[in-house]
Amino acid sequence: MRAREAQALQAGLWPNPVLGISIDDFLKTVKVGIGGATAGKVFEGIRRYDTFIRLKKGERSKIEQIRQLPTRTEKGAVVPLEQVATVDIFTGVKQVFRNKASRRSFVQLNVRGRDMGSVVEAQRKIKKQVDLPPGYFTEYGGQFENQRRAMNRLYIVVPHGT
Repeated sequence: MRAREAQALQAGLWPNPVLGISIDDFLKTVKVGIGGATAGKVFEGIRRYDTFIRLKKGERSKIEQIRQLPTRTEKGAVVPLEQVATVDIFTGVKQVFRNKASRRSFVQLNVRGRDMGSVVEAQRKIKKQVDLPPGYFTEYGGQFENQRRAMNRLYIVVPHGT
């Protein structure tokens, strides 16, 4: 979902100031329609069950159904989501993590048939050939980082002979 007007977004309205839909209302509509939400409780004797609402499984993946999600304006009118946002499918980061006030995205891989050190060395060679935009960097962790720490300890423990 993308805002149509940056000014409306800055004003706290998404993105149609005439309709007056807040960002919170917009996000709630999307969350309920796609992710679902508890709508109430059902009581059977002493047992209580939450009632859960969301679009049917097949409808959650149809872009046209998402575009038609009803969204209530501050004036009480109900409009389809497509009137207040551009709803399209695009490829991007599934989840953005933050670390030390910076966005962080992960790429996970499993290595077969070679050691992690040789894979990271190959990545370093590629890094020298590819210019990353300002603010982007690569970092290695997991098994490679554990292996590197263990090797550093071994260099200290085991004396080197020449």
